[in-house]
Amino acid sequence: TIFQFPITYSQRKKCEFVPFNIRTRTLLINKMSGGRITGSSVVAMTYNGGVIMGADTLGSYGSLAKYGNFSRLLKINDYTVLGISGDLADFQEIYIILNNLMINDRLFDDGVIKTPKEIHSYLTRLLYHKRSEFKPMYVVLTIAGFYKEQPYVVLYI
Repeated sequence: TIFQFPITYSQRKKCEFVPFNIRTRTLLINKMSGGRITGSSVVAMTYNGGVIMGADTLGSYGSLAKYGNFSRLLKINDYTVLGISGDLADFQEIYIILNNLMINDRLFDDGVIKTPKEIHSYLTRLLYHKRSEFKPMYVVLTIAGFYKEQPYVVLYI
C-alpha cells in the first residue's frame, strides 16, 4: 500500500502530494526537520561487570555546528543513564518529564527507585502517546543501566 501525505504547502494553499515509501521517507524527515537543533552519535555497551555509554557533544543546526559542548547523557537515578540523539527541544521536554517523575518518586519516600527496565517502559509509552497525538518526538533514545548486578542496555527506542 502506498500512502499519500502532504509534503509542502505553496503560497496558494495547495498541497503537493508525494507517494510515501522508503525513498520518500527521507524526504519527509528532511522537510519536517528544518530549523531544528539536533545531535547524534550515542553508543552503549555492556562488558564483564558493567555498562559503558558515550556520546558526542555537538549540537548541529543543519550542517552548522551550533553548540560544541552539549552533553546528551542524563543520569536519571543511581541505576540508569539515558542518551538522547535527535531534536534538542524534544530532548529538553523528555528531561523535564523525567525530572518531574524522579521528584515525585523521591517525594513518596518509600525507598523504591525506578529500575532501568521501568524507565524504558515509561519512555516507550511516552513516545507512543506523543505519536498517537500526531506530535511525535524526533529523538532516538538509548538507555543503559545496572541493577541487581545485571547490566541493562536498550538501543533505539
